[in-house]
Amino acid sequence: MDQILLGILKSDHPPTLQQQLIEKLVVAAADSRLSQKVCVDILEISSNWVVYSDVTELPCSLGVKVFLAFAGCNKAVLESYVSTDRLASWMSVTKATSSKPDNRSATVVLIRGILQLLTSQQSFLKLSNVVQRMAVTYVREHLDIRVLKDISLLMLSYRGCIPQGYPKELFCSAAVQTLAVTEIPHDMHGFARVVSDVKTVMQLLFCILSNESDVKCVVSSIRTLYEIVASVDQCRQPSVVLGSVLEVLPLEIGARVMQQFVTLDTEVSVLRVVLGYMIDWLLWPLSGSVYKWVIMLMKQLTAEGKYSLIVQVTEDKVDQVFKKLAIPLVRERHMRLLSFILLSCQISPEPFHKIVGNIPVMLQQLKCDSIAQELATMTHVLLYLHPGFPDLYEPLLDSLQEYEKPSLDQIKQCVSEHRLSNAIAGTPLTFSCLLLEKSETGKTGLVNLGNTCYMNSTVQAIYMCYDIQQAASIRSVIISISCTAILVSSWVPARLFRISTLPIK
Repeated sequence: MDQILLGILKSDHPPTLQQQLIEKLVVAAADSRLSQKVCVDILEISSNWVVYSDVTELPCSLGVKVFLAFAGCNKAVLESYVSTDRLASWMSVTKATSSKPDNRSATVVLIRGILQLLTSQQSFLKLSNVVQRMAVTYVREHLDIRVLKDISLLMLSYRGCIPQGYPKELFCSAAVQTLAVTEIPHDMHGFARVVSDVKTVMQLLFCILSNESDVKCVVSSIRTLYEIVASVDQCRQPSVVLGSVLEVLPLEIGARVMQQFVTLDTEVSVLRVVLGYMIDWLLWPLSGSVYKWVIMLMKQLTAEGKYSLIVQVTEDKVDQVFKKLAIPLVRERHMRLLSFILLSCQISPEPFHKIVGNIPVMLQQLKCDSIAQELATMTHVLLYLHPGFPDLYEPLLDSLQEYEKPSLDQIKQCVSEHRLSNAIAGTPLTFSCLLLEKSETGKTGLVNLGNTCYMNSTVQAIYMCYDIQQAASIRSVIISISCTAILVSSWVPARLFRISTLPIK
């Protein structure tokens, strides 16, 4: 039988005919009585076919079928043939030593089939330990979603193969790296396959990362993900598939880890890139909770006083997020994020004005969806936040007529709940709180009391005068009270203040 198999593989028959002959003449004869030598030879031929791809150009999946057909009927031969050393050598195969890409995944399928046949045998535990030990190396060497999917299936079936301790952290990091380079096919069949593969991987990662005792593993995975997306100089963008990882990572632990990256020393350009990628991931079907991570990160940026970054990202992405409301599968998550970024960005009307002209069309498109009312309510709040543009808002008001308008109290409550940009919210305005710390831009200014914007702009204009800058920085203008007192003196009797200065030359 082994010679028949070799003869077919080396023949000049068309591949289709070769496959048919192997199915009918070889696989069908697997349950016949054969000598141990013949069985070993068939296992050798078919395993080399699968692992090394040096026997034939036929699909490796057919080689797996041949191997498992004969192995299933000759378990004693199989147990003696598949030693721990042989299994380790199979899992040591690199891209350079394999001639076909599909053999990487087929090797894992073969190993899983072997473990299934030897579950009740003494060698099962030893072979499982080999898989546990070699899994990290194999995934790292073959950053392929199909390989990772098959490894995940194997580990989900046989939990003893899941690495433990530090190797488990390395395995999760390797899985994140694999997802980061996963390409999304343009055809529907390929897209559905990748979605299915990622689902399987997520099942395994959830099994590992949901364990409260594996905090180190969670932290390691978050660090790996952050390092990937924070690489501003990378040659290609990380795959949107990475959004799936955030679905299985505990948000509470993630918030603590991300605090280490969101500091005053972190470059704004890096954080801008990270936020941008995370918002892009919302379009991936398996990333329904990513918006929670985006909101968490933006809140941490607020705590660090990086308001300008939040405004920049909001202006960059608001149009993209708004347009995705038209896609039913990802509509709800984009609506949650849209509400947050627009209602939280209370210091600038620009993000709202970027989409205001398209809101009537979107409301019409969402007419039969409950999201339409949410969009209308959010719009009413934004109109309250950013008044003074009647020409821009007039077409919008007509489209809002058929939706319920929130009360003034509800609007004010919504504004208060989303007021992230006001660092001193809830604190009474005192003389000392008007003197702010320098922001990330290196500048400082006055808190706008509602009618002091003209005065603030005057200060900015004065500061841009070169002579005044020089006097302030070199000769030092001596002010007995504060910068605020100078401004206030323009509308409070000067006799209340005693301001002495050095002459400016």
